[in-house]
Amino acid sequence: MADVKVQVDSKLKEFEQLFKNKDFNGLENRYAENCVFLPAGQNKHQGRNGISDVFKTILEQKKWESIDIRSDDVDASGDLVVATGNFIIRGADGSQAADGKYVFVWKRVADKLLLKYDIFNLNSA
Repeated sequence: MADVKVQVDSKLKEFEQLFKNKDFNGLENRYAENCVFLPAGQNKHQGRNGISDVFKTILEQKKWESIDIRSDDVDASGDLVVATGNFIIRGADGSQAADGKYVFVWKRVADKLLLKYDIFNLNSA
């Protein structure tokens, strides 16, 4: 299980960097073709196409600049990996803009972990 936790933490670091660089296409490509994305305060989004637009809209509306994501619990079975944890989002000045928690379910596709289900909630607005 330790190897899976290392893989998840590596994926989270990639996600943080893409978020910071506002690489919306890079973020979108971390999701499975048939994913379900359930962002806080937004409508459910099915399928990879268009996730880049969802991220772009959220980041531009909220003026979010970076994210720190931590995994608390990681479990794996077959080709699925489930992780829960928390995150802190920062604004341009580095101050905390929001914080929350998440559930990610990754699916192993062609030896890559891609997000199949992504739900996150904010602790504060």
